[in-house]
Amino acid sequence: MNKFWGLLKREHMLHGAYSFTILAILLFVLIFLPIGFEQYNSNYDAERTRLIAVFGCAIAIVGNAIFMTIASINKDVKIKDLWLPNSQSFYRLVGVKFIYQAVVMFLLSTINFIGLFFVGDIVEGTAVQLLTLAVFYFYVTISVFIFFSILILIFESFLKQLTIWIGKLSYIVGFAVVFFILEFSDSLPSATFLQIGKVNASKLNEYFPTFNDSSIYLDAFMDFYIVEELFYIGVFALLYVIGCKWLERVITRWRWILQKIAPF
Repeated sequence: MNKFWGLLKREHMLHGAYSFTILAILLFVLIFLPIGFEQYNSNYDAERTRLIAVFGCAIAIVGNAIFMTIASINKDVKIKDLWLPNSQSFYRLVGVKFIYQAVVMFLLSTINFIGLFFVGDIVEGTAVQLLTLAVFYFYVTISVFIFFSILILIFESFLKQLTIWIGKLSYIVGFAVVFFILEFSDSLPSATFLQIGKVNASKLNEYFPTFNDSSIYLDAFMDFYIVEELFYIGVFALLYVIGCKWLERVITRWRWILQKIAPF
């Protein structure tokens, strides 16, 4: 556990200043930007601008967390000061980056969600309705973060493997493979045999707050099957293991090449 906290502190030392910068930008967008627009143009609706800013910032916060996770991994791979001489498992070395960025994303998302309480009468609801919206909001942000981070981890490991084989052509081949996989995925059969243990989550849509804006409509909760969800969780856990082991193999391969070139 001490080793884990040490890695977490290292992440904070490397990226803490950047996280505080993102926090400052978020507060500026949510507080001062709408007020500035309203001062510049008296007909401008600051509350609606703040509502749009909340939705926009939610997307930006998740995208930033995914980008920073992969960027942190790539940075350590390039400088090799953490990966090669470290006795800890790659699952922990990679996982701590996921966890740190997930925590930062959660804190920023919480501040962003609070912005919904300052949009006037555009959003109306009871405490239960706002809690339902918060559950959906954090569920989506965390799910999107995990989904894309793991897929990009696999893609980055694949690109680094291709770089060893074919050099700079790896990016062309890599994106071509991704395009082929996306096209092929449409023809995959649906796993209807996994649809066991239905949960009627769509009923939660009745508990969303009311948006007094015709352009906003939430009917986001969908029914799901417990077995199917557990299966997909297992798939992504397996993809995470594959991504870490693949990355470990590539880095170990680089070390072997360096030792061959300069054994001393």
